[in-house]
Parts: sequence; C-alpha cells; structure tokens
Amino acid sequence: PPRDIWGELQLRIFRKRGAVGLTMTPIGRPVEWLRELIEADKVSAHFAGLTPENCTPIGALFPFVSQEEIDTLSDLLLPHERAQRLEGAWHGAPEGRIFEAYDPDSMYGDFSPSGKYKIGIGIDHGGGASKQVSVLVAISRLELGRGRVWVIDESIADGPTTPEDDARDILDMLSRNGLSTKDVDFWRGDRPYPGRRGVGSKSNSLLERVLSRKARSRHRFRIMHPRKFPGSVEYGSRIIHSCMIRDEFKVRT
Repeated sequence: PPRDIWGELQLRIFRKRGAVGLTMTPIGRPVEWLRELIEADKVSAHFAGLTPENCTPIGALFPFVSQEEIDTLSDLLLPHERAQRLEGAWHGAPEGRIFEAYDPDSMYGDFSPSGKYKIGIGIDHGGGASKQVSVLVAISRLELGRGRVWVIDESIADGPTTPEDDARDILDMLSRNGLSTKDVDFWRGDRPYPGRRGVGSKSNSLLERVLSRKARSRHRFRIMHPRKFPGSVEYGSRIIHSCMIRDEFKVRT
C-alpha cells in the first residue's frame, strides 16, 4: 500500500495494540518508504526466496513446487524481475535486453500464420516521422505460457500525417496482404494524440470514421483502447518473452 494507507492502518489498530502483516512482491509500487522503516528497525522483515525448501510444509516429505517447475517459471519471467519474484529482492537488475530470447535468425523469415488464429491491427498515434505506426499481426490463443504470434506487416510514417493519410496507409497494408477491414478481428489504438496546439489531433474514433469512408464498406468495426492496469506493460512483455522462448514469435520479412 502507499505510505498514507499504512499510517492509517496503524491508527486503526492502535487502541487494541494490534499488528499489521504484509506479504508482498515489490514490483510496480513505491517501496522505499517501507524499506526505510525496516532499516530504522521500526518494522520487522523476513525474506524468502522461491526454493523447494521454502515450499515444503512442516512435516511434509516433498515440496509442492519442484526445482524443475521453478526453473520453468524463471524462463517465463523477464530478466529484470527474476530477483524480485524468485529471491525476494527489493529491486530488479535492468541489465541487458528485456527480451533475452530475441533471435532474428530464428524469428525473421517468410512466415505465414497456421492453425486457428485471429487477425489484429495495433495503432500508435503520432504526428511526426516514425511516430505514427500501425502493425498487422496474427495470434493464436494468447496467455502466459502458451500462444503464438506472427507479425505480418507494419506501416511507419516517414513524416507528419493526417488521419486520412493514416487510414490510407492501413488500407494499403491490408490490401498488399490480401485482406480488408472485414478480415480484422480486433483493433487496438493508442490514447488520443492532441497534436501541436490542437492542430493535427488524432484519435481512434476519428480514424474509424475515415477508415470506414475510405474502405467504402458497411462493415462496422471499433478501434478499442488497450487495457491498461498496474503492471500491464510488464505482463504483456512477459507473454511476448514466453513466446520467444518457445520459438513461437515470428516476424515476416
């Protein structure tokens, strides 16, 4: 919790001389205030890593998590969060790549989606060169530990663009891959781009209208905002990382 909530809890239990216990993995929240209390010996702290010994209940003969399972989990985690999730460390070590399994030799090639999959388009609104980006992907069932991803194509603006330009580029990207807006199962667009001094603003709803008009189709679709929550970036990165480890993240060249 934030420090003010912690302080309020202390007041609530003071009358009956109670105690507050907290179990935590220090990722995605400010923890320096708690660390300062611990170092000042005002809060007692106990650290336990994820090991078979720590996962063996008193009196049990075997742990409920094996070292092999822990190693599998370690592979799925992003490198910079392993120390926190597996060893009880305060901070991760942001060293090297986020995606340590990134391998262009095995990931890049003339790949095509196979099996059951859905087509999606992701859009990052922007006003300058290389700021407006759209990507065409295919995915199978996607969750932590399973799923396949194919990056089929992309469209990157080489200068300032209007919503009309962005719509044309997206339709061209679909067309050169033998697709239309009716073939897209889901659309994800970024938060509105305000432009400079209100000029050149962009949004999902505005792009929807322009796309529908330019496509000359009665097919209705909606560009949804991405679902963002605390830790959502790390969660999404972890899914991509796990796909890369299983050699199930492919990029068509």
